[in-house]
Amino acid sequence: MSNKEVIKFGTVNLPSGNTSVVVTFPDAFPANQTYVPILGIQFQDSVWADTVSRTGFTANFGTGDFTYNQTIHWMCYMQN
Repeated sequence: MSNKEVIKFGTVNLPSGNTSVVVTFPDAFPANQTYVPILGIQFQDSVWADTVSRTGFTANFGTGDFTYNQTIHWMCYMQN
């Protein structure tokens, strides 16, 4: 299995004031596996992922209390 099938990563823009953003993978993981997202943020807030699937996930943030767009760095790996 190649790294492309096991791990995906990228960035997504979080507009100011938003408390969630949908991350869509460039290509889907294989079906019937466990997918584990990891989020990297450069601002102080709580962060978690939900609605994780083979095609993406939703990144959620506690307050959205910032006045400019944020870049979110993400990685997701497939645990089989």
